[in-house]
Amino acid sequence: MGAKVMKGRRRTRTYRHALAALVVLVGCLAASSPAAAEGGTSIAAGPLVPYGQQQFGNTANAGHLGGYEIGSFWNLEVIAGDQVTLDWEAKRGTHLEVFPAGTTDFNFDPGQKFKVQGLNSEGKGELGFTAPQTGTMPMALLTVEEYAGPYSFTAFVKHGLVLALPRVSHLGHVGKITVGVHTPDGGLAAASPIKVKIEARHAGRWLAIGAAPVVGSSARVSVQAPRSLWGSTVALRAAASGSAYGPAKSGARQVSIR
Repeated sequence: MGAKVMKGRRRTRTYRHALAALVVLVGCLAASSPAAAEGGTSIAAGPLVPYGQQQFGNTANAGHLGGYEIGSFWNLEVIAGDQVTLDWEAKRGTHLEVFPAGTTDFNFDPGQKFKVQGLNSEGKGELGFTAPQTGTMPMALLTVEEYAGPYSFTAFVKHGLVLALPRVSHLGHVGKITVGVHTPDGGLAAASPIKVKIEARHAGRWLAIGAAPVVGSSARVSVQAPRSLWGSTVALRAAASGSAYGPAKSGARQVSIR
């Protein structure tokens, strides 16, 4: 009888230990699972949008804007000249609206939107715009309660560049040209590596005659004109590219190759 009692107690302890381990495991899994993102019920509560990552939300959890309209808010951090693209989908009756930088809950005016777009017949949309200034631009998925439901979107950005080609009237067969490179608001372009090319237009086509990376706020490009350009006058320009930047070109200058 004593042996049976001892065996029963061992089984009970084993069961309790297994149950405790299961509870701990479930808790760890819940803690390690990423929380689902959700828009805010106001501009102040709206999370910052991470570019290049799909986000999810539900307008059923949106805030009331007065009347029947409800909105789920997010915030886009932009630099002047940024080319922003928003790929999104939602239930019919939903609009995606972007508001100017500096818009807050205190000065929010639904009529002062910067961009607005509805859905196509497949319940999807793609909204693109160029940011006019540096700052935070609120965006919202707006609808009425009748059409409330889940939505998703992904934001992409290409930063803008401004290239400054120096005044050059003539160029030797070989030489160096320093090109200034900045963001449209005058800042340093440092989000990712940038390559600058010097191109010459002759006989109806642009030909690269040198390239160099941007260091700080400029690229010092070593150029070498092909023999076919010697003794001719060509249009000269700078062109830049980088994974985080949209394509950029300077104005062209007439240059004689000596």
